Amino acid sequence: MALPSLLTRATRPSDQDETLDSLSSAIARQHSLSINIASELEAQSALLDETDEAMERTDSSLRRASGRLNQFTRKAKDTGSTGLIVLLVVVLVFLIVLFK
Repeated sequence: MALPSLLTRATRPSDQDETLDSLSSAIARQHSLSINIASELEAQSALLDETDEAMERTDSSLRRASGRLNQFTRKAKDTGSTGLIVLLVVVLVFLIVLFK
């Protein structure tokens, strides 16, 4: 009976070594994946920062353009040139249709 007990004890360290090796491999893969994920997150964060800056510039440009358009609209109403613009557009459309 002592022989099987010794045999079991001898195979246990071998099984434990295999288990530890597979566990070590799994941990190494997880470590590699976590490094890749961290790198990807840094790249995505930089892209989001660039997009945010671009959006702020675009918003500023749109606000300026909207202000200029509102100013033009007020001036056009004050000077009556809106009617002239509409008339010229109608004439332009008529000429395009006529010479087409």
